[in-house]
Amino acid sequence: MNAIIVNELTKRYGSFTAVDGLSFQVKKGEVFGLLGANGAGKSTTIECILGTKSADSGTISIFGNNPKKDRKNLFQKIGVQFQQCDYQPEICWLSFLSMLFTVSCPCSRFRKCVAAHCNNGCCYNYLHGNCSQVF
Repeated sequence: MNAIIVNELTKRYGSFTAVDGLSFQVKKGEVFGLLGANGAGKSTTIECILGTKSADSGTISIFGNNPKKDRKNLFQKIGVQFQQCDYQPEICWLSFLSMLFTVSCPCSRFRKCVAAHCNNGCCYNYLHGNCSQVF
């Protein structure tokens, strides 16, 4: 079963074509990445797939749903971490990580492991800055 189907995706900004006829499929459970230089259209592709930007042409399906029409339903089922983000001021990174992993790892083993690292002084107390700089 395909989780994501992108067919002939094209997105333009004025006369600049950011994504030109891109097609691919991602199977359920598959790990998939978009690689390319700055300006290659990776972020634009993801934004079109998520329905946060409108494609000029082509079709996109996530679990059989149209991301533009069914966006609310999709965002209840998928997690999204955009390129730029801000965290709540003074949020402790342990609280942040615990929140992220509670769904996928509801065990106390994770919390104990993270707390041990924190107590050893191997971490920052608070998150700040750009996501790509934090992780």
